[in-house]
Amino acid sequence: MKNKFLLMVLALVICFSVFTCAACSPKDPGGDGGGQITPGPDDDDDDDETPIVVEPKLEAATNYFDGAKTTYTAALKNENNQTKTFNELLNRQIEAFTQDILVRLVKTYGELDNSNYSISNFNGLNINLSSILIDSLGAVNSTYRYNHSTGGYCHNVETFNIDCVGCYAVYMGGGAHTNTIFKQRRTIEGGFNYNSGFSDTLNTAEKWLLNTNNVENDYLNTYLSVHLNTVKTEVANVLAGTTSQTYEAALEKIGHLGFSATDKQNIINMVKTKIIGNANTTRDQGRKPGVTQINPISIPITDDQRMFKNYELLVPAIVEMAINHTFDGTTNKAYPYASKTAVSNLSLADLALTYNNYETIVLKPKANAPITKLQLQFGTEFGASGAYDIYFTVKNGTGTVINNKLITPEEGAVTINNTGTKYLFNLAANATSSSTLAKYTGDATNYGTTTPFTAEGSEMGTINNGNSYIEIKFVPKTSAISFKVSVSGYYDKVR
Repeated sequence: MKNKFLLMVLALVICFSVFTCAACSPKDPGGDGGGQITPGPDDDDDDDETPIVVEPKLEAATNYFDGAKTTYTAALKNENNQTKTFNELLNRQIEAFTQDILVRLVKTYGELDNSNYSISNFNGLNINLSSILIDSLGAVNSTYRYNHSTGGYCHNVETFNIDCVGCYAVYMGGGAHTNTIFKQRRTIEGGFNYNSGFSDTLNTAEKWLLNTNNVENDYLNTYLSVHLNTVKTEVANVLAGTTSQTYEAALEKIGHLGFSATDKQNIINMVKTKIIGNANTTRDQGRKPGVTQINPISIPITDDQRMFKNYELLVPAIVEMAINHTFDGTTNKAYPYASKTAVSNLSLADLALTYNNYETIVLKPKANAPITKLQLQFGTEFGASGAYDIYFTVKNGTGTVINNKLITPEEGAVTINNTGTKYLFNLAANATSSSTLAKYTGDATNYGTTTPFTAEGSEMGTINNGNSYIEIKFVPKTSAISFKVSVSGYYDKVR
């Protein structure tokens, strides 16, 4: 009995040993590896786990950007609330202003006959010149002469002040353009010499660069028919900041309606150099009398000084009064300031709803936004369609990582229309650095007005985008169209 018990215990021990050894690895036969299984070199089973790969994820653009700053060319309303293109209003302005200037010059320095000055409409600009042509230099009080230099009434009617615009308006703005001191009639053709009295022979050596070939009684019509296009081109070049462009080429370079202070001074210089001539204006400055107040009875000036035309005073007055011309019966400027390029800061939601002829869109990054892939979707009005090249500039806070780079999206050439195509632009592949973007620090100023003839726009300053942004520039391959832009996604990373 005892032996049988011992045999049974021995059998259990043997079974237990076999069971535990079956669980041992070849390299850990004792099973004391702390539960670790170390495969041998000949083990065909590879139990290593493959690392999990997290694919880039297209996320809402609002996760990475705080809106957009847009620039665009806006359609403008004229004084009759009609929608016009910028170039339509610009061309009208230049043609009307040029005629305005020429009329005033002829009135001040031209012919005897006043009957030719009846012009009531300039190229669709409804300004009636009859009021200004009573006196090309501005309204004059019947008793006192208004001194535009000092901003007050300078003296009574008996005394002539050579620094007073109003005096010239009275003494020289009349039909004969003359008085007992100076004679302005036919100055454009050189004027008349003085030798103990004004001669009846023109001093053709001093005629203006743009003259009328001695056509005495039709100065205005001659000026407007012969010289209008020449002076129009000069005005357009002044506004464009160029010198020798054709009218059409200069028109494309002009960025605003109206006239800035710099424009005004440059137009004054243009009149002196391109219409009157440098030699004439320089000579005239040398003739200026040394006295200011001149009494017609006692005239302390020389014969040469009698031919003084005072271009230095009167040309700026003529230009300024033309620039400040208003519509009859209103205080609304005929030539208001309005920028061709408007600037609007929009949320991304508003950007997706707002149609404009966009030139650039600047995305305003949040701090640490990555440089990855950007998805854009477009829509147009009235079924319009247009092919565009799209350029990118990216600054990351420390430098420029993409500089005005044309990027073709993965979907191919961009056609902006209503098909709903989503275009994916790989910024990471075109960037010189993969560092993240800093928070946008540029301004959020809006510029521009669509109704300049009722509310003059402010002069646009320098656009400040800071040093961290993504700029998208739209360049039409043919003609520009109005469209909206949805920033429909932005990847959190790239592989």
